[in-house]
Amino acid sequence: MICKVCGSEFDSELFDVCPFCLTPVTEEKKLVEQTQESLENENKEAIFVEESSTESKENIVEVVAPSNKKEDEVPTVTPKKVSNGIPHIVLQQIDGLSVRAKNVFSKNNIVTFKDLMTFLKNNKISDLKGAGANVEEEVSNIISTVLCGEFSSGEMPDQFKRKEDLVIDAITKDELQNIDIYKIPDISHRTHNVCCRNKAFDMLAVAYLVKKNKKIKGGGANFIKEISIIFDNFLRGEYAALLIEESKTSILEKALIEVSGKREFDIFLRRTNGETLQEIGDNPTNLDDGKLTRERVRQIEANFNRKYRQMAKDMVNEVFEGRIRFDAQEIRDIYSNEDFGTVLIAILKDVPDFTYLDFADLFVRTEKYSDVKNKISSIVRDFVGDGINLYENVDEIDDLFRSSGIDFMGLEELISYLQDSGYRFYGDYVTNGRVSYAKLCLKIIKESFPQGIKLNQDNDNPCEELQVLRNLAKERFGDIGIPDQDRALSARLGSYLVISDRGRATVPENVQIDLSLMNEIKDYIDDYRTEKLYYSEIFASFKGVLQMTSNVNNQYFLHGALMLHFPDEYDYYRDYLIKKDANNHVQSIEDRIRQFICEMGRPVSRKELWAKFPGFTDIMINLRLDESQYLVQSEYSYYTSMDLYSYDSSDVSRLSKIISQSLESHRGFSSENLLFEGACAEMKEFLERNNFTSPVRLFYFCEKLLKDKYMFRHPNIGKYGMVDCLSMKDIVFHLAGDKEKLSYKDFSKIGNGLKWSETSISNVFLKIIDEYYRVDEDIFILKDRLDINPAIVNSVESILLKELTSKDYISLISYDDFSEYPDMDYEWNTFILESIIQKYLPELVVLSQDYKDKRFHRSFIVKKASQIGSYAELVAREFKKNGYTTLSAGKLLSFLVVNGLAYARIPKELETSGFFKVENEIYSLV
Repeated sequence: MICKVCGSEFDSELFDVCPFCLTPVTEEKKLVEQTQESLENENKEAIFVEESSTESKENIVEVVAPSNKKEDEVPTVTPKKVSNGIPHIVLQQIDGLSVRAKNVFSKNNIVTFKDLMTFLKNNKISDLKGAGANVEEEVSNIISTVLCGEFSSGEMPDQFKRKEDLVIDAITKDELQNIDIYKIPDISHRTHNVCCRNKAFDMLAVAYLVKKNKKIKGGGANFIKEISIIFDNFLRGEYAALLIEESKTSILEKALIEVSGKREFDIFLRRTNGETLQEIGDNPTNLDDGKLTRERVRQIEANFNRKYRQMAKDMVNEVFEGRIRFDAQEIRDIYSNEDFGTVLIAILKDVPDFTYLDFADLFVRTEKYSDVKNKISSIVRDFVGDGINLYENVDEIDDLFRSSGIDFMGLEELISYLQDSGYRFYGDYVTNGRVSYAKLCLKIIKESFPQGIKLNQDNDNPCEELQVLRNLAKERFGDIGIPDQDRALSARLGSYLVISDRGRATVPENVQIDLSLMNEIKDYIDDYRTEKLYYSEIFASFKGVLQMTSNVNNQYFLHGALMLHFPDEYDYYRDYLIKKDANNHVQSIEDRIRQFICEMGRPVSRKELWAKFPGFTDIMINLRLDESQYLVQSEYSYYTSMDLYSYDSSDVSRLSKIISQSLESHRGFSSENLLFEGACAEMKEFLERNNFTSPVRLFYFCEKLLKDKYMFRHPNIGKYGMVDCLSMKDIVFHLAGDKEKLSYKDFSKIGNGLKWSETSISNVFLKIIDEYYRVDEDIFILKDRLDINPAIVNSVESILLKELTSKDYISLISYDDFSEYPDMDYEWNTFILESIIQKYLPELVVLSQDYKDKRFHRSFIVKKASQIGSYAELVAREFKKNGYTTLSAGKLLSFLVVNGLAYARIPKELETSGFFKVENEIYSLV
């Protein structure tokens, strides 16, 4: 109905009087003239407010303070008619009304809708104290809704609701489907970042964020304006097309395709490839506006990273669902576009959910491998110690990391880590920093002088054996600073060696004598009637048993053995020893270690033993460990005592039965994992009682008690008589039955059957294949069994030499054209080609990168006459040949890839090779 007095429209079924002028519906037209002017002014003001509000509507979103009431306690607002026909609406009870608007009503003493209409009879909406454009819009909406009769139930009409409430209603009532914010194409970097920082990753979360927070962290007027527009677009259904089910991989690929070639993509790619901020700023591409500042380039790079970070994370979680680690190369291979792979790797490095291990080109999930970099650093530092031969200790590498929950570190990864971390390599021997020449010489003496080396004390008569030692050291380790004088060299070596004969000494590891016999000799010395004993008389008393059971075959060797085993018990002289205070009982080394462990009440580390007993060496500890009935290894580099275990004969019997059954099931061999698996099934209480939380502890416990019944060599268990040495290599050869031809797949199958870890299988295989030539991706042939027809060899040589006339090297990274090669029994590939060169073509040399990857062949063929000794030297020569002395990391990578010298990243060995100096990602020739 239209009021005859003021001309306003209202619902006559709800109102008995005009809600604007309060004129009864039946009143004569006599009041028209009296109220017309004021009503027209009021209507004009309302129209102005409404237009103004509509204009600002897109820019402002009201933040509603959170209510302390539960959802089911929200009061309903039911209009009630009063005598004059105006609904009784308490404004403070309107749930959708903003807190700001409610506060404005309170300040103006307006409680009900009637109060509001009374106020507006003589005032404008803008006259409300404290009201702004947003509140004016709300008041106008309230009036319009009530006048149109739409405010007739407890549910809040849409006209009263803020946009965030409409979004929440639409999603929770399944009218519209929720959507991740990264899918919204028109969201800005800044708004996206504000949402993510406030943990709002989808439309519903953003709506609640706006609804519950007066001040959003990082937000501002522009944020509120943009979110308002996004809410409008969402409510109109403009994002519906984005909700079609599509894989994260496809979504990200489309996004990258769309941005590829644009400025932000180009700058991020160039930064990823190693170009500096200054280089890009000075030479921007796809730009018409000149140079960029370094800060602007940094901002563009950071914005690009943030924009695609969540999408990259979702893609990885989709592709590698359930996996706790994945190679970076697997990510590069997801898309055919190499630039996409490069960009993704860089983005993922900044995702907190993943940790990138550069030395292995590997991502691991941070949740699973927390603080993994520091753990690896600590483990490797303890493992290397003063120096260690990697290949002699290859079987321990797996235990080294698995005991700390790091099960992806194998020999290849360890070598790469050592190189990246600045460890020094002397052949197979690695040290943390420089090592004395004496310690390196010990390695050669151990292998090449098993009976000991002659130490000359007369420089006038050069020692032939010392000269042999010098030559072997130079061949194996290079120039390590061995002095020219024999006397100086002998004196230095003597402090590390054990006397083995007159003027001759050997390494401690070459002293082969049972600890029980040494203890028997010690008892003889302690019980002897005098305090001074000559080595000759001691040797004479034990000569027979010494010669039968040890390699101690003279009195001088006995002197050395006594000093090795009992360094503190006696005072040693050239021909005799003197007992220390005979009245004081001297504890044996074994008893002292055992007592210390029992006092601690837990396993102790080798480092703790060194701190407690500074004079103890590894060989002293290991000798006691092997012979003692109490001391036992707990984990890698940890020791305990059998006193700390709780067990009886029935426990030992059950363990023996588990081992026996496992040996029968696996053709005479078992492993720590099979043992632990069986014990978990049958002896769970025993494992819990003794805190056997890992297979390695149970293995050493069983070895101590059952070594007379079964063969033990960690991590393997076997029947006596099956093999001479219980190594993985010997087990595989025994089970495979063919030593001449080795298949990695078959090797892995046997290892998996015995539950060896993947890293153990890989480590041992790498050690074995030194004796083999590789003929394809899987098969290796024993070196003396590879037989290639001489005519084929000549043809291969001719082809390669022809290629090398026009270039300095042949890269095998992408070498796949074998059309000119003759037919033979093997299928042509780069592996068999390299093997033929190594065996038959001495005039050619194959250079390889230090870091190996079974999927990629990273070798290079050069002429021997070129005298290029390493991959790094080859790169340095090509670098110089092309006129470069300095290149940024990005340009160097491009140079390497274009010239077939690298696959997808700069090999770390270039930094440590001595041919390049690297500062601030700039590579310069030395």
